[in-house]
Amino acid sequence: MAIELTLDETALTGGAATPWAAVSCLSLFTFLLMGLEFLPVSLLTPIARDLSVSEGQAGMAITVSGAFAVATSLFGSAFLATIDRKTVVLLYTAVFVASSLAVALAPNFIVLLVGRALVGIAIGGFWSLSTAIPARLASSGDLAKAIALLQGGTAFALVLGAPLGSFLGGLIGWRDTFLVTVPIGVAALVWQLLVVPSMPATATVSAAKMLGLLRDRTFAIGMAATGLALIGQNALAAVTASLLVIWGFFSTPIPVAWNAWMADIVPGELEAAGGLQVALIQLAIAGSAFAGGMLFDAAGWWSTFLLAACLLAGSAGRRRPRRPRRPSRLNRPKPQTRRSSCLKE
Repeated sequence: MAIELTLDETALTGGAATPWAAVSCLSLFTFLLMGLEFLPVSLLTPIARDLSVSEGQAGMAITVSGAFAVATSLFGSAFLATIDRKTVVLLYTAVFVASSLAVALAPNFIVLLVGRALVGIAIGGFWSLSTAIPARLASSGDLAKAIALLQGGTAFALVLGAPLGSFLGGLIGWRDTFLVTVPIGVAALVWQLLVVPSMPATATVSAAKMLGLLRDRTFAIGMAATGLALIGQNALAAVTASLLVIWGFFSTPIPVAWNAWMADIVPGELEAAGGLQVALIQLAIAGSAFAGGMLFDAAGWWSTFLLAACLLAGSAGRRRPRRPRRPSRLNRPKPQTRRSSCLKE
């Protein structure tokens, strides 16, 4: 069966069945991306020893990926604006595989940083599309479920990534730990080729357009809450099992809620909004980790808890009745085309 969709970014598949296989394979990719982003956290010591750098320098592997993720989230969609979104996803998956190979085979620290820059490109590029793509794949009634399934990969990666990396690092070494992700990434690439439908580009995205969304007061407040919640999560150094369970129970659904809210607030501009959101998230992670570490060294563990509590409280707010939203130029009704073809033996 061959399917082609030439629709708006919103959930316009109407009554058509949601291609859950496509959503599931993209969920696997989110798991791989998030797992690879934080994998070096548990492997800094052996990486530093093997490449003859300090652990502080080895920590740059995380900083570099975050910096390139920010840049790609702001400019990647604009650079690839005219390319079919399926092709773009395949491209980012190939970059992910190349990143794992570069890191696993790195003869020196510079090559390792290049590999980490590649994974930052894959993270920033794919995550800027992580709301727009489910909105185009899922029927209107299944959009929330599709977003939740896609974000489920993130939740599993956050829970399993670091301990699994530490376990595998001690068992087979840090290089082979990164190498393990290569065949999984290739399998994800093949799966995407088979089940993800064609999604022709429908809108032009630019950094100026992303920032222009902040003129909408409702959207701007939501983005501020997103940033504060991320900063609060990443500034907290949790030390007991009970607090970790509570923290995970309440923090894991947050990305699902953000993306579902964003799909409702700016349904016709999800690529621009997604790019801005990813840039904000990466900046929040980097800034909060730095602030939390400085406070921990200066005042002790309790200060990071206090900072996290204040920031998370600041991200919450009273819900206000939504005012009717006027369609933007990109979201005004316009003729849509929809065609599908089925090839049967």
